[in-house]
Amino acid sequence: CMLVLTLPLSVQVTIANNDLSGHLPDEASGSTVNIFHDENFRMENLDCGKNGIRGSIPSIFGSLSSLRYLDLSANLISGSIMHLANLMNLVRLSLRENKLTGSIPNNLSPSLTHLDLSTNSIEHKIPTTLWKLTNLGYLFLDHNDLSGTLSTEIGLMSNLEELVLNTCKLEGTLPTEIGKLTKLRTYTRVTSPDETTDPILPSGFRFYVHENNFNGTIPTEIGNWVALEDAWFMDNELTGSIPSTFGQLTALTKLKLERNKLTGTVPSELGNMKTAAQLYLHNNCLKGTIPSEICALQKEKLTDFEYSCNIQCDCCTEPCVSAGPLCW
Repeated sequence: CMLVLTLPLSVQVTIANNDLSGHLPDEASGSTVNIFHDENFRMENLDCGKNGIRGSIPSIFGSLSSLRYLDLSANLISGSIMHLANLMNLVRLSLRENKLTGSIPNNLSPSLTHLDLSTNSIEHKIPTTLWKLTNLGYLFLDHNDLSGTLSTEIGLMSNLEELVLNTCKLEGTLPTEIGKLTKLRTYTRVTSPDETTDPILPSGFRFYVHENNFNGTIPTEIGNWVALEDAWFMDNELTGSIPSTFGQLTALTKLKLERNKLTGTVPSELGNMKTAAQLYLHNNCLKGTIPSEICALQKEKLTDFEYSCNIQCDCCTEPCVSAGPLCW
């Protein structure tokens, strides 16, 4: 069926959390289109999230020049988002959990503070213009089919509070400029008891770049993020040593470095992570012995500790994990 909107003059349209199906209105929808063309009608907020809407985003959406908030998340929408680049007043754009394809537009609204494109099939490189959206506070690109590298211009995003880049096929090195993102933290979506709202509540400072093709060394500057709680680097091609600066991450609860190509010894400074509950070092190319300072953590909060059997540990309470293919 066709989704038809016949509303009085308004600036906000909310039809989220329903069982709506069909397509979004387009040029062929008769009187429905008048809502978008009426010069007295300034649509500023449009929330159609969490429905069963199919088809592509109509090109007419690109003419909603007053639109500030657009949420089409958790639907079955496909096709490109290129015409949304015309929405220069857009502050929040949420398109997560759809079937979108194509590229990220080069010229998104400079007013954007929240951009969520996660869990789609968006392809190609991240445009360099994205890193110049200095008002952006929340950026979710995870679970896509992206390619290319992270630009050093990521350091320009001084207002970024949340960055989620896991499982999106990025490659290259993690630029040292990423250490300039001192405001980073993460938020967790929760649903109210009546399942009618989707508030975002703070849950700490996390950094997710796992399940990509990143190589090179881990920037030591990440050790300056003293409020970091979770750091997930697993399932990449990272090399070099574990930064001793990680010992400054005294709020860290989870450090996941497994299934990379890290070399050298395990730094004793990791023993300063007194709040660590999970530490995964296995399936790397590490050598030497596990420092006694890390063993001491097992007497505190460290309940999950995994290391490969090619590393010696005389004080560990957990058995080693099979080393797998050696890196040397």
